[in-house]
Amino acid sequence: MESFYKHHQEILETTRKNYHQSWGECCESHDNMIKQWNSIEGVWDLMHAAEQKLNEKTNNAERKRTRYDQVGLFRSDVFYTRPIDIFDSQAALPNFAHHRGYNDRLFYGSYDNAKIWASKRFAFVDIFEKRYMKSIDYQQWDAWSKIRKVFGGMYKDGYHSETFVKRLLNHYGVEVDLRDHCVWRVRSGQRLLANDCDGMQGFSTFEDVRMYGLAKDADGLRPVLTLA
Repeated sequence: MESFYKHHQEILETTRKNYHQSWGECCESHDNMIKQWNSIEGVWDLMHAAEQKLNEKTNNAERKRTRYDQVGLFRSDVFYTRPIDIFDSQAALPNFAHHRGYNDRLFYGSYDNAKIWASKRFAFVDIFEKRYMKSIDYQQWDAWSKIRKVFGGMYKDGYHSETFVKRLLNHYGVEVDLRDHCVWRVRSGQRLLANDCDGMQGFSTFEDVRMYGLAKDADGLRPVLTLA
């Protein structure tokens, strides 16, 4: 964590000025998003370092080529309800929890598209603020926000994870396929948030999700599915 603050303190302070108001008081949720960017980019850098090591063993003509045609980036703190074929799309995202943007919980696709999703977020900050960050539609404000506006307050859409990812991919011309891949977040107490995929066919009711017959752990306990 010390390394994170050493490398990203400046961008933390810059982006905090435009944290997303719907997240409440600054800045725990905002900082967690920036930490997520750092983790994802770190994974990409590890993969790239492995590529470079492999390339060192090849002849000069092969030194700069990439080693992977397709790349999948998946969270380790979620439960994947069924297998995912990472070769069925050039740029795929799960089709739920978009929150006016794109679901940010996994990505798979071509090497070049995965590189944009995984490693371009910090570089995109300046572009995002200058070209894409707009004031929130006044008609969508709640009463308290409208009162703030009367006294000179001004809200912008700011740094919201899903909308930021959508603008990032759109900016670089990445055409996204939305796939019905349901993943449930894992929480303490062996709980799975089975309402994560609410609205997706086959995953929206308890009768749907209980069909998955989750396996017992080493202590003989099954994870608890929660729809709340």
